[in-house]
Amino acid sequence: MINYTLSKDGKGVEVQIFVDAPYDRFVTKDSRFWNASGVDLSLNAGGLNLKTQSLVSVLAGGISFGQLPSSDEKTPPEPAPDGTRFVLNPTEDKALARPDGLAFPIRMKFDKSVRGLQTGSAIDFKGILLGEVKNISMEFDIATKETTVIVDGVIYENRLGAAIPEAQRRDKNGEALHDVALKEFVSSGIQAQLRFANIFTGQLYVALDYFPEMAKKPPVPDVNKQPVQIATVPGSFDELQQQLNVIVEKLKNLPIDSIGHSLDETLQSISKLARTLDSTMVPALTTTVQKAGRSLDGVNKTLGSVRGVVADESPVMLQLNGMIKELSRAAKSIRSLGDYLQAEPSSLIRGRSQDNIPFKESQ
Repeated sequence: MINYTLSKDGKGVEVQIFVDAPYDRFVTKDSRFWNASGVDLSLNAGGLNLKTQSLVSVLAGGISFGQLPSSDEKTPPEPAPDGTRFVLNPTEDKALARPDGLAFPIRMKFDKSVRGLQTGSAIDFKGILLGEVKNISMEFDIATKETTVIVDGVIYENRLGAAIPEAQRRDKNGEALHDVALKEFVSSGIQAQLRFANIFTGQLYVALDYFPEMAKKPPVPDVNKQPVQIATVPGSFDELQQQLNVIVEKLKNLPIDSIGHSLDETLQSISKLARTLDSTMVPALTTTVQKAGRSLDGVNKTLGSVRGVVADESPVMLQLNGMIKELSRAAKSIRSLGDYLQAEPSSLIRGRSQDNIPFKESQ
């Protein structure tokens, strides 16, 4: 850099630079220049970006330049003549970005908080960057006492891709009307929604999309009015917040005190029932088991008397033996039931507890 002066209109600074040979041949009409002051640190929706230049640029600052990608690689770019004026861009990304074409202004109105949205936030359509937010302001309606947030932005002609050549029309003088595609795009039923660009930083962006699940169709905007107003829909985080508020209100309305009181009374009733079973039913079952044992002893004595009269292999003795075996098994079952109820009387209410089988470690 050999000299710098204030521009004639006082709105900028003109910097005069000299590129030594043989590097001057790289300065063409497609060259782009940007400020390379050493460290470029930015925090945006994509996260934290850090770019560094050479040590000399870090210490003293500098200017870098590069070439825009050429669509025709066979034709070399034309060298720039001496004294050619270039725009000094603030960053490399803006310097090497393709021309955006016509900037089409749009306006969106939101009735919810736009905290996290800022000037320069992205406006995209299905993940494709179409434009950016230019201004955020507020509007108050005295009649309805309603406050809305107005977000003004622009979408660029060249970012709509192949839709531009097909939609271009010409006026009477043969000049192309470049805003035709943009007008058709904003009037095709798109709506705007605020979404999180970075959940950690809380930054928002404006998403243009179609929302067929909405019962109410968006109004057709007046494309002849500048800026064109686009309808908006609530963001997904607004719906989540409303659902959480409804859940909290339902939890507040639950009779927690009465539910706790009812549970306490139920537990006391169960405890009284268990004590009643322990004091009345278990002794009664024990007495029944003892009587069954005495009855079995009487049967055994009777069987001994019968054996003295009837032969062992007679049908009567076989039937008596079978009956005695059944009675013995029944008496054993009654004893087991009595022992189990003495150990766990509450099992009549809660049921039998799961057996505790010790774990055998493998050798």
